[in-house]
Amino acid sequence: LSAASAMERTVGERDTERRGYEVMAAELRSRLTEQRTAREAGDERVAQLREQLRCLGLEEAAALTELREQGAELRAQWLDDVARLEREKAALTAEVEEGQALLVQRLQEGQGGPLQLPPPEQKAIVEELEARARRAEEEGCCCAARAVEKRMALQGCLEVALADASHLEENRRKRLESMEVQAAELQKKWGHAPEGGRTSAPPRLKSSTVRLPAEAVVAQLDLAPPEPPLICTNGCSIPLAAREAQGVALDSERVPHWNGVALNPPQSPPATKLLWAFHPPLSSSLDSAQGSGGEPWAFEKK
Repeated sequence: LSAASAMERTVGERDTERRGYEVMAAELRSRLTEQRTAREAGDERVAQLREQLRCLGLEEAAALTELREQGAELRAQWLDDVARLEREKAALTAEVEEGQALLVQRLQEGQGGPLQLPPPEQKAIVEELEARARRAEEEGCCCAARAVEKRMALQGCLEVALADASHLEENRRKRLESMEVQAAELQKKWGHAPEGGRTSAPPRLKSSTVRLPAEAVVAQLDLAPPEPPLICTNGCSIPLAAREAQGVALDSERVPHWNGVALNPPQSPPATKLLWAFHPPLSSSLDSAQGSGGEPWAFEKK
């Protein structure tokens, strides 16, 4: 019994091992099948790639062949063009040289008489001259039109300038008239000195009479900046430095006097004093007053 049981155990173990071997063999067979399938797929992929490489090689060879053929055609065409241009250049050079030689010969032949040209050349020369004449006429018309436009523009500018000048002249005339009216009023109001004793005048500096036309007076009135009033005593204008040197009171000298009588009010502006001194009618009236015994009126220059 013990031997039979041992035999049975041995047979069972062998069956177990055999089943394990069978399972392992099945796994190996499946692996081999998978590997065989993968190898077949790889072989197919390699075959496809080789076919693609072969097709690409064929296409490259065809493209290179076509490119070489096109390059050869272009090179041949370029060579033909260069040869044709060289032939044309040589022909033109020969024609020009021949024409020059013919012209020289005709000039040499025509030194004794007028040069005779064939009718085709005469016609070409006449047509060229007519074309040049037409172009010159067109250019002349264009130049005349531009000159007219420029003249009109300059005329407009001149009219504007003349209008401005006339306006300025009218304003100047009106201003001169108003200044003359003011001068007449001032002469009528202050031109005659009252009779009476003369007062002693301070020492006078060396003076020089300055006479200006009315236009210069207006220009000075327009351009001169406001300055302190001229200080006159007995018809003399004394600068500030000279007055300080002489020790004369400033307040008493701010009003000019004629024989001790104030002639120019303190409230009169500097422009009125300048007009009174420089205007010709007033100056003539002052000169006439000098002839009657008064002192001369002058603005001092140090």
